[in-house]
Order: sequence, then C-alpha cells, then structure tokens
Amino acid sequence: MNEDKLTIESTYDAKVNSLRIKDVLVFDPSFSEFLTSHDPPKIDFGCSKTLRKYNQLVCKKLTGLSFTIPPDFLIPTIGLRITFLELLFDKYLKKGARLVEIGTGASAILSMIAAKKYQANICATEINQESIKWALKNIKENSLEKVIQVIDSKGGLIQDVIPKEKYDLVFSFPPFYSEETMQRTTRGFQGQVSELTGESFQGIDFSINLFKEVFERNIDEKNFCPLTSVLLASPTRTAKLVNIIRSNFDKEPVIDLILAGNRKRYVVTVKWY
Repeated sequence: MNEDKLTIESTYDAKVNSLRIKDVLVFDPSFSEFLTSHDPPKIDFGCSKTLRKYNQLVCKKLTGLSFTIPPDFLIPTIGLRITFLELLFDKYLKKGARLVEIGTGASAILSMIAAKKYQANICATEINQESIKWALKNIKENSLEKVIQVIDSKGGLIQDVIPKEKYDLVFSFPPFYSEETMQRTTRGFQGQVSELTGESFQGIDFSINLFKEVFERNIDEKNFCPLTSVLLASPTRTAKLVNIIRSNFDKEPVIDLILAGNRKRYVVTVKWY
C-alpha cells in the first residue's frame, strides 16, 4: 500500500487543544520573559527552555496537571497528547478503562491525563532509569500514584513485563527514528536515544514488536487486551505498519488522523476481538 492510499476513518485537530501565546500570557504574565517579540507576541520554538515552559503552562491551563523533566529529555507537545487520548476515548474506550502505556517518558503526561480526565487506571512502562525517577515524581506531585503504576521494562515490551491481568487498551507514542537515521539537532524538542529511536526498518520495529507481543499475549492468556493503538509521525511508516499487521495478524487496522499544525500524525489501532 502506498502512503497516499491510506484510508482515514476520522480526523481530529489538535489546534482545539492548544493555546495562543497571548492566552498563555494571560494565564501566566511571567511568560513574557520568553518572548522574542511583543507585538505580536512570539517565542522561539527552537529554544528548549522556552518550549518546555510553554508546554508546562499549556498543560497546567488545559488539564490542571504539572510536570517537570530534566534537561535534554523529550519535551511533550501537550495539545497532541490531549487529542490522542480524546480520539481513543471517543472511539474505543469508556471512563475508568484499564490501560497499558508503553514508554511513559520522564513526564508521564499521557498516563496522567488519562488518569485525571478519564479516571483511567494505568500500568505504565519505561526503560530509562532517569525517566522512571522523574515519572514517579510527576505522578506523586499530581496525587495520581494510586491509579498509575510505573514498571521498569528492562528492555521488554509486553511479555514478562505487564502483569497477568485484563486491560482495555495497550497504547504508545513510540520512538520513530532509526539508529542509522536519527540526527541530533538544535531544535527545541531534543530527547534521549531511548525516547527517539525505534531500532531499524525506518524506526517502526518498536511498533511491529509491540503488536506482535500483544497478539501473542492474547493467545497465551485468552483475551489479555482487545485493543492496541500507536501514534505515528509518518504516512510511509504508517503504510508499512498497516501492511505488516494485515499480513502477520490477519487484521484490518483502523487509521485515524490528527492534525498538529502543519504536521500530520497517524493513529493505528487494531481491534483484536
């Protein structure tokens, strides 16, 4: 399948979950120190310090949640993550769902939004020890430690990592660079290797292995989890992943689109049963 032949079932716009710079200034006037222009107000999105502060304020205003992350770690785009969860709960889930997030990151923000907005209970995994430390800190500071469990994946995904319980969804915003193609830049988002790279095959091996292990776990444990969703950044990778799911698991994935400014993001979901 070519990337231009992807069948999109629904489209969501992350713009509705974002704030203009002037709205951020109303919420927190101290943000003015980050401005590169006052009329109209502008900021440098290539500056990691500015980008971190902007997303922290957007998160606090829109979700009531706060997060901190260490320098050089991936700065989460809040509007995209809110929209990802809106899509999942609009289409597939009910409040109070039991979720597994693979790769929660230092912010743990996807799990925290799911827990606060949708009363979800989450088993969240992470491989990076520094990320685990900060994720636990963020979860505690937002009083969500009773509904979010963080597990050190030790390099695994599902097998021998996730407790033998029933869940409603396994989801991930996986790394999408390959080791061969990832290039460090001075752009504001930065990130650790564990946050950015998804092995080879243009960075989709992570997603392929995730679907494979959920598929196997469903066989081993008789309906471990009915749904798996990943958020991808490329139509080419999305098309390749869809073809692999069709050929390997005999399933027809659902593809949804999220518009994020000038970028498009693709949500690939498999309904196992």
